[in-house]
Amino acid sequence: MTLKALSPQTLAGLFALLLASPSMALAQAQGAAATPSDPAHEETVREARALFELAHIHYEAGRYAEAARELEQAFALSPRPQLLYDLHLAYRDLGDSVHSADALRRYLGGSSDIEPGVRRTLERRLSGLELTIATQQVAVTPPPEVTPPPDITPPPDVTPHPNVPEVTPPSDVTAPELAMPRAHHNPDFTAADFAFGVGGVGLLTMGIFGGLAQSSVSNLRSTCAPNCTTAQVDEARTFALASDVGLGVGIVGASVGLALLIVALNESPSSTPDAPLQVSGGFDEHGGYVTASGSF
Repeated sequence: MTLKALSPQTLAGLFALLLASPSMALAQAQGAAATPSDPAHEETVREARALFELAHIHYEAGRYAEAARELEQAFALSPRPQLLYDLHLAYRDLGDSVHSADALRRYLGGSSDIEPGVRRTLERRLSGLELTIATQQVAVTPPPEVTPPPDITPPPDVTPHPNVPEVTPPSDVTAPELAMPRAHHNPDFTAADFAFGVGGVGLLTMGIFGGLAQSSVSNLRSTCAPNCTTAQVDEARTFALASDVGLGVGIVGASVGLALLIVALNESPSSTPDAPLQVSGGFDEHGGYVTASGSF
């Protein structure tokens, strides 16, 4: 039975009955023989019962420290093991693991009528409390003090031997300045190669569609000229236009590639162009054109 298992009236009745039992050995706690009819014994019973009931009131109200104090006094008057279990609960809820484990350990050691299953449960609880206490002791143990090393006395000044001539240090020697070799700069032809490639594709396009346009014109002359329809002539015009576009792209690509090649060849790692290269191109009524300007 615990403090919360029964009502205060039931606990008081059971407690009085247990205290009145001839087997409680209260006389040994008082140091003299006593019987249930002894006035001193009856006074002890009443005082222990009052302390137990007061502990129950404190426990139910959450005043665990006061409940533990009253139970300690009740156990001093009537050393019954059940009071140790209630004392364990009060200290447990108070957060005092050391006293809670001590009360539970005394309860297990002084009670012989605990059921085996309940005893195993309480023994596991005691092991958990002991582990918690050990962990807390490790956490609060301060590190050992470190003793500083003794002061080290510097050696005395060494006086030079009188027969040793004084050596005059050499005058300052100015080291020659070493010229750092200039890093070799490899020109990057990637942009120029790309521009030349575009120009080559344009010229190839001009050659293909120029040949197709020439072939279409020759076919019109031999078949329907000068009475060819617009649809028949459009094919030749489309080929001719594609050829002109390819020529323009080829000229622009070649010009840009040439300009980028010149820039890559004249580029220096310690200098930058005065102005960026500007390239433009287009078509007019006379054909395609491209212009490039900049500083090299």
